[in-house]
Amino acid sequence: MLVAESKEDLVREKGEEWAAGAIPFFGGELINVMKAGELGKAVDKAAIELAMAVWLFDSIYCGLSPEVFVKCDLDLTMWHDGTVVCTRVLG
Repeated sequence: MLVAESKEDLVREKGEEWAAGAIPFFGGELINVMKAGELGKAVDKAAIELAMAVWLFDSIYCGLSPEVFVKCDLDLTMWHDGTVVCTRVLG
């Protein structure tokens, strides 16, 4: 979440629709990395970028606190057409 702080102003400036669109974008990036057979750092980077996009959207536009977010599991379903469904499950 500390890394994401540097992106908060940009996300606010771009708006809710743009922030929501970042989730399927980074979901697609994760799928591309995995399809390419890349392992290790490339997968970690793509997964972190996706989680950061979810965090920024949830915190800025849904009012989710850091305390609640870190207690959640993110259930991400990514479809071939680029649709990403993110379900937050409080652990």
